[in-house]
Amino acid sequence: MPSINCCVGLIRVPKIIVAKSDLDDLIYAAGASCSPEKNCLPGTRQSIIDEIVNWAHQPQDNPSCQLLWLYGVAGSGKSAIAHTVAHRFDACQRLGSSFCFDANQATRGPEHLFSTISRDLADFDNVWRISLSNAVKGKKSIRGTHSVVLQFENFLVRPAENLDIVGPVVIVIDALDECGDANSRKFILEILETRLSELPGNFRIIVTSRPEPDIRKRLWSHPHILCKDMADIGMSRSIKDVEIFIQRELGTAETSLSEHFPDWCAILAKKSDGLFQWAFTACSFIKQQGRLPHEYFDVIVKGSEGGDSQLDNLYSQILHHSLLYQDATVLERFQTILGIVLTVKKPLLMSTLGALCLEHNMDIVKSILMPLGAVLHGVTSESVPIYTLHTSFRDFLMNENRSGIFHVEAKKANKNVTSGCLASMLNKLQFNICQLQTSCELNQDVVDMEKRIKDHIPDDLSYACTFWAEHLEDSDYAGQAEVNKFLNTKLLSWLEVLSVMGLTKSAMGSLQKLYRWTNVRCTWIKT
Repeated sequence: MPSINCCVGLIRVPKIIVAKSDLDDLIYAAGASCSPEKNCLPGTRQSIIDEIVNWAHQPQDNPSCQLLWLYGVAGSGKSAIAHTVAHRFDACQRLGSSFCFDANQATRGPEHLFSTISRDLADFDNVWRISLSNAVKGKKSIRGTHSVVLQFENFLVRPAENLDIVGPVVIVIDALDECGDANSRKFILEILETRLSELPGNFRIIVTSRPEPDIRKRLWSHPHILCKDMADIGMSRSIKDVEIFIQRELGTAETSLSEHFPDWCAILAKKSDGLFQWAFTACSFIKQQGRLPHEYFDVIVKGSEGGDSQLDNLYSQILHHSLLYQDATVLERFQTILGIVLTVKKPLLMSTLGALCLEHNMDIVKSILMPLGAVLHGVTSESVPIYTLHTSFRDFLMNENRSGIFHVEAKKANKNVTSGCLASMLNKLQFNICQLQTSCELNQDVVDMEKRIKDHIPDDLSYACTFWAEHLEDSDYAGQAEVNKFLNTKLLSWLEVLSVMGLTKSAMGSLQKLYRWTNVRCTWIKT
């Protein structure tokens, strides 16, 4: 973006407006911040929340005050604590930024973290905004970089040189384990381990994650990192907090449950082993329509005790109850349809999922998804995207040793999505798809472009044009004829769709993925 002169004619443009313009093209993950709706229930997790707040207010010369790593198993309540702490510091104007990684969201990758944090800090402090603007002014390649290291140096270290805020500036990073695999997050971990001293001493960074081996190796046993294990909260306190949660969630079902199980709340809390996600999933299952609450309760309490964990056991019980699991046809449908849900790069509506599923019609898609409201979000609505309520359910299905007959194989799932994407593009792409009146007008100058896109580019086609190559590369897809047909007949129309959607830059990345796939899978393009 060209630099903006601070004086236009006789009208002086405020520096803050110029700074805003300089930051417009920095990568930003909208919707990644913590939300008060996900806070802990009042009266629960109080001791660990108070400990974190007190830690953040320690003098800045305390060597263990740069980073706090809160870790624990899936479903132990780490994220709820992160959201609560972020809300607490936001209320006293001490929250610089919060960022929640989410395996369901492709737009929350490692390359979004430091850029988003810095733009949040620009809203938090005007001096930071001006310093950040000066750091990236005239450097288009830096403003658009996906390099985690360059982002840290240019978006955080350089703007911090002029910061003069007194008191703690808190940054919350939730679910670091969900930002990708170990290779994806290695540079973030390296920075957290070795370079935080380059930031102001009053910065307080709170990170939550599972204790994955690579994260533990990097963050464990450093003088500037305080490590807190969720297991240290104590089982009795955790179970009591879970009991409060269950009582609130199932209050309307209390009469039915009490008639058959007088100690129902204590029974569920004890069975949870202190895992909030277990309690949440169990309550969602009990509240489903179709049976009385005490009948669903009975399924949970008297179910089999196998499995690697309480969560795995609960997921198995729910799936056994919700599906005709002994029917090979139903299992095949489940694996195909859930495979699409788990591998798409962003949550999609049921109608869009159905359009990408070539093997089954919409009625079958609905018949599989709608009974799974205890583990999937959005299955009872036509207007809400569908995704797993917790990443532990995704992990359960993707691990054959844990999920058994319900296992979803990632490469096969990506192959199915690839087929759906190519079919959508081959059938629906056409020249001048948005019916523009002239090719002489820039896209941004077409006043009703947004409406044209909505009217003429269906959601499945939009998704296919954006992500087909990512699924292709991640799959064992071998449909050379379909790819060849797409390249020969629809390539220009595909580029046109990317152009009107403002995604032209992504075309090169898609073609690079296609090239890598051809090197692995076939030789027909080379010849």
